[in-house]
Amino acid sequence: MKRSNLFRGRRRFLLGAGALVAAGVAGPLVLDRTTPALLTDTPPGWYLVVRAGSGGNERLLLADNGAGHVVRRLDGGSGILYLDAAPSPDGRWLALLKRVPRGSMPTDAISIFDRRTLRRVSETETQIDFQDIPPYHVGWSADSQHLAVPYTQAGRTLIFSVKHGRVALQGLLRRNRLRFHPTTVDIALHEPLRHAGGTIAVVRRTPGARDQELETFAGTNASWSPDGAALAYRTGAGRNGTARLVVRDEASRTLTARLALEAQSYAWSPDSARLAVFATVSTDPLRLKHLVPPGLIPGWNPAVTEQALVVYSVHDNQLLQIGNIPPGFRIAHLQWMSPDWLLVVAAQASQSFVVDRRGEQRRPVPAIDDYAPLVTWIAA
Repeated sequence: MKRSNLFRGRRRFLLGAGALVAAGVAGPLVLDRTTPALLTDTPPGWYLVVRAGSGGNERLLLADNGAGHVVRRLDGGSGILYLDAAPSPDGRWLALLKRVPRGSMPTDAISIFDRRTLRRVSETETQIDFQDIPPYHVGWSADSQHLAVPYTQAGRTLIFSVKHGRVALQGLLRRNRLRFHPTTVDIALHEPLRHAGGTIAVVRRTPGARDQELETFAGTNASWSPDGAALAYRTGAGRNGTARLVVRDEASRTLTARLALEAQSYAWSPDSARLAVFATVSTDPLRLKHLVPPGLIPGWNPAVTEQALVVYSVHDNQLLQIGNIPPGFRIAHLQWMSPDWLLVVAAQASQSFVVDRRGEQRRPVPAIDDYAPLVTWIAA
């Protein structure tokens, strides 16, 4: 099994000790040394990629089969920014979020595509006069009838309705980072702009009535697992001065893991069994620099941090680092393609790759140039 430098030689004992710190309430996290089961090959689907068109600043959104063959052109135009794409829970639709230049006022558009044929069914635009920075997330409700597009800078969220593939703007909510629950239609979370440290609120939404706030707790960037059984979110610095990524069991509302990771991006696997995290980790997780004499560990610099791609297993409480991350790598998008395969999209598209959940197989994403980052991957 291939490991990153964090697991080699002089740092092996540091990570093992650091895992004890990361475990928090759940007991020690251990490295995954179980006998590997056979992993399936990468699933069939399409990469949605943005490439330069033939004229000036034209951008084309294309579906690539991963072997350098363009299956379909989905969209195109001058000056368009393609921001996010998300399939509906019922598997029928694909929602695309893009920003279109319209004079001095930016216009954001939501397009709905048939997921099977990748043909556009409908589109609607709305002028955004309260945020210069484009949003990068579009989320579906559990019944596939609504879309939420948060505008974090303004603390607002646009809600769109989707009926028979037809999309329409429904309203504006004064909710920051609103996200629908993955399995329960009337539950959502948002992050009120109340405290500098961050607050997460879970609410019950009732049509025509004011939302009922069910609970609030400290944290930011919350994300439910696909089955709704767990919630991952960031918290402030712990005792060792490191920010944490925590996982909460939603039935008991108890924390099952506290991971001492500076998480830049994280994503749940489709079976809710694993959480992939692109993070910054310390080479001195136990802050041993005052205890270890200089030079005892050749080449070890306790002040250095490294980027790491790790997978946390919810059921057996194991933490495994996968892949080698080159210096200067900047994450753009992290997405599970299946329970076994993970897509890691870099800001510099030629650095993007797919990797299996154990880090044993890693492949570059083919046929992508550096004009713009890959948008996402869609299952066939």
